[in-house]
Amino acid sequence: MRNLTLNIVAAVGFMVAVSGCGSGKAPDAAAAAAKQVHKNAAWATNGLSPGMVAAVTPPGAAPGSVQVKFELQGRPDVAQPLDVDVVIIPVLGNVDRISGRFTADDGLDVVGGQDLPVADKPVEGTAIHHSVRVLPKREGIFTLTAVLTVDSAGRSTSENYSMPVIAGAGLPEAPSKAAPAPEAGAAHPAAATQ
Repeated sequence: MRNLTLNIVAAVGFMVAVSGCGSGKAPDAAAAAAKQVHKNAAWATNGLSPGMVAAVTPPGAAPGSVQVKFELQGRPDVAQPLDVDVVIIPVLGNVDRISGRFTADDGLDVVGGQDLPVADKPVEGTAIHHSVRVLPKREGIFTLTAVLTVDSAGRSTSENYSMPVIAGAGLPEAPSKAAPAPEAGAAHPAAATQ
């Protein structure tokens, strides 16, 4: 399997290098493209999509014993259900159990996959895949939150991870604050000094 992966990376790298020949691109651009191909191949060997991004922890939170990544499976539109692929990866080897629940802000309903099935004795570095279905009720920027309970070494901790979901156009534009128009019949400030 490793040889197959290396052959794929080499073949794609070769194609990127050949396609860059004569294109007028700087050598740095070809190197960056080859680096991206290698990164995508590494993600694929981990079983994770290259479109996944890390969920955010609250400011000042201690480093968690798991890492959470997510990817929206489409563009969030109002009144249209959307699947969110979530991956939970234990980063410490002493995790005994992981369980959790998904919640969302007002305006975004969690309509499927609210509860994360219990994972007993998860293997460090091995992804736990879960799908959550959300339904935006209006346009806006919302937060899908994973509240995970992690048991390790006889101790239970709660870890929160936030995932933004922008439905429709997001937030409506704020009206611009123009200077108030002078009242009819009011003296112009420059005229009042004369």
